[in-house]
Amino acid sequence: MNWISNMRIGAKLAAAFTLVVLLSCMLGVLSLMQLDNLNGNTNALATNWLPSVREIATVRANLLEFRNAELQHVMSTSKEETDKYEKQMDVAKQGYETADKAYFAMISAPEERAIYDEFKSKAKVYFDAHEQILALSRKNQNEEATKLLRGDSSKARHELMASLGKLIKLNADGGTNESTAATKTYASAQSWIIGLSILVVVLSASIAFLITRLITSPLRIAVNGAKQLAGGELTAKIESTAKDETGQLLQSMQ
Repeated sequence: MNWISNMRIGAKLAAAFTLVVLLSCMLGVLSLMQLDNLNGNTNALATNWLPSVREIATVRANLLEFRNAELQHVMSTSKEETDKYEKQMDVAKQGYETADKAYFAMISAPEERAIYDEFKSKAKVYFDAHEQILALSRKNQNEEATKLLRGDSSKARHELMASLGKLIKLNADGGTNESTAATKTYASAQSWIIGLSILVVVLSASIAFLITRLITSPLRIAVNGAKQLAGGELTAKIESTAKDETGQLLQSMQ
């Protein structure tokens, strides 16, 4: 500790303030790092998992609307009715394609891409069967169209919906995992920030106590020595090994 005692008072104060500032900077950097991690979790939820689930749900809803209009088309007997349901199918398919395009842009993992490719292959089979059904329905060959609806088309639709279900589950699970990670990041950040804040307070108080003692102790000796000299005690013993300003003052009084 002699080297600290030998430092000039200004250097001691500067060192103490610098150390306190460094500790505060450490606290700030750690806080920013933890906030960045938390932002990454929430960003993934907001820009990937939740929008993906929304777009897949939109794809599903439009496919259901499409299927309903397809069934109604087969049961229709007039051109007015078939035209009406064909328009509904066109709107539903357009909505499906828009949502499908939006979802495709958010695919982020090989597993997700593999399921999506499976879904698209099933969708092709389904829409190919639809073209056959539509051609039969337009010719009022409703019995043949119904047979196809209940056969290949129904099988393709069920497989298509199964693939959609896998995509919804994958993205819902991803969102749940990201939410759990965000909660853990928050808890970790809270613990680190509280712990480091306490450490900064304790160290700052310790530094303040140490610097105050290093400055006031020699001054107290100097004051006592000055009183003794003022009282005529010229033989008063004043000891000091410090080389700072107070140490030099005490040495000059010896």
